[in-house]
Amino acid sequence: MGNLPLFFNWSPPMTSLRMLVMASILPSAVWAQRPMTFLDVQQTKTISGAAVSPDRTRLLYTISVPDWKEAKRQTDIYMVSLAQGVGSTRQLTFSRDKSENNPRWTPDGASVVFSSNRDSSAATPWNQLYVIRTDGGEARRITDAKGGVADFAFTRDGKWLVYGAGKPEDRQLWALPAAGLDSAQPKQLTRHSTPVRSWSLTRDGSRIYFIAPDTVDKDNAARREKKFTVNIRNEEQPVEHLWALDLGTLEEKRLTSGSEYTVSNVSMSRDGKWVGFRGTPNDRYKRNVTETSIYGDAYLLETATGHIERLTTNAELGESPVEFSPDGAMIAISAPNDWTYFRDNKIWVRPTATPGAAWRKLGGGYDSDLNVGWWSDDGKTIYCLDGIKSTNQVVAVSVENGEVRRITDAKGTLFVEQDDATGTLILVYGDPATPNEYFTVASAADLANQGAWRRLTNANPQTAQLALGAAEEVSWKSKDGKTVGGVLVKPVGYQQGRRYPLIVQIHGGPAAADQLLLESIVPGSRVVECR
Repeated sequence: MGNLPLFFNWSPPMTSLRMLVMASILPSAVWAQRPMTFLDVQQTKTISGAAVSPDRTRLLYTISVPDWKEAKRQTDIYMVSLAQGVGSTRQLTFSRDKSENNPRWTPDGASVVFSSNRDSSAATPWNQLYVIRTDGGEARRITDAKGGVADFAFTRDGKWLVYGAGKPEDRQLWALPAAGLDSAQPKQLTRHSTPVRSWSLTRDGSRIYFIAPDTVDKDNAARREKKFTVNIRNEEQPVEHLWALDLGTLEEKRLTSGSEYTVSNVSMSRDGKWVGFRGTPNDRYKRNVTETSIYGDAYLLETATGHIERLTTNAELGESPVEFSPDGAMIAISAPNDWTYFRDNKIWVRPTATPGAAWRKLGGGYDSDLNVGWWSDDGKTIYCLDGIKSTNQVVAVSVENGEVRRITDAKGTLFVEQDDATGTLILVYGDPATPNEYFTVASAADLANQGAWRRLTNANPQTAQLALGAAEEVSWKSKDGKTVGGVLVKPVGYQQGRRYPLIVQIHGGPAAADQLLLESIVPGSRVVECR
């Protein structure tokens, strides 16, 4: 950047004239590197698709490369050792005009299954599944599904690769034996009268829970396919309900019914005894609208009996999906403080198997939002993420007494997820000098020590060539006495005591703020929501 200091939470796009003026006043010593431009941000590569190997030794991920001139992205798959880090990185796929996405390990950890459009055409613009060995060789196509393949996953027992195939209005579930992915014929699992919308495998691999609409309007689907896309505002939609598929007998069992609500956001306890879901009223003005998340309520289903308990009855309050403790004894949701609209979110817990049990609030004295991230193995702690000033940090919430303890103090934005199968913690961290990259730690106890993080990716080494101004958090008292915070970006080559022009850029609302990211260096790049 140039020699103008920036203090902002939001900004309009930078003009080329302004960039030229700013670059012209850079100190000569800075030209060992080069000034950063708006396009540097737009051309930043992005990482995604993290998948931990069954033996917890390697990570799969994708790097998406933007093509500014063609207005598209191209994605390839990479592999890295969790113990050795960046230096062990290997690229597994090499496509130029096609993309590979959603890598998944085979149960033996020797190969990778992924979706790709590498064989698509104008007549068949669909993704199919491919398998490639991690020790080299060419990828082999393993599906030839009309309408393409959507989501896919291996069963926990390692026997089957399950996938959804077909156009959205016809989609059903199919499976391939894991032992013969590139030679066996696919087996159709569902022959439902309506399409399968979403689905989840149980941990023991014995059942699939899926959501399907009660009816489907094929005439409406046909007109859209023919590009007659007249959109009806708040269009009526058929209700969608929860079903269970027994993978041994392929028998389907309906679990929810009626016209009162439609089902979404299914979650399961590890022991398979409980299923949580969200029920949204079947009202055209409460479904498929921007505010739909505030109309749904939480429900709990006991799989042995089929009994359904409505957990919440809140008008216009957004609640998170139901989350279960590792032993299934407790459930937790995130919802507004005191069940009051537009208050900061708190965590609410209650026993799973006690119908009508009262919710207990955690973090009531904590002055910020709390969400349900992941539970400690003993079920005594819930870890979650919180936007603190212009950073994103990990906090720990005690299930026993509700106290909140800040874990990290990173000078940037930090996101952490726990891999469901292996328990591995995968971190995404970025700061004003580095775009988001993957890291890992041995355990939650190491999150506080940034020196213990092991870096796994370096998707944008070119940022080392950029002359970047230092960025820091600042805060001050507003006219009403409240503390206001922001990001101060100093000019490249900043000298203490020298006077500089100042640009102040203000964000547009109470629910968003700029964060300490590389993007904050360039005005107008994006606004990040702090939650």
